[in-house]
Amino acid sequence: MRGGAWFLGNGRKRFETHAQIAAYYAGPEWRPPRSFQWRDLSFEPAGPDAVVVAGLALWEPADGGPLLTISYTALLVREEGELRIRLEDESAARRP
Repeated sequence: MRGGAWFLGNGRKRFETHAQIAAYYAGPEWRPPRSFQWRDLSFEPAGPDAVVVAGLALWEPADGGPLLTISYTALLVREEGELRIRLEDESAARRP
């Protein structure tokens, strides 16, 4: 959302403003994956202007590291006619 979003997962919780989020993805710290694939997404209405998304993703690191399975949960809220992330939880599966 333009007002920011909560990010959770793997024992962390933080709030970031829209400007912080945009700067991160435009900056040198962001490393896009070699490949990414959504799996088994579910969409649960949470009111007339909100939806909860739950599912999995497969993330292949750009450095060729092992493929990660990530669980994903998000609350999307309608703002200015578009659904925007208000809360997002991403947690990688433990490696054996």
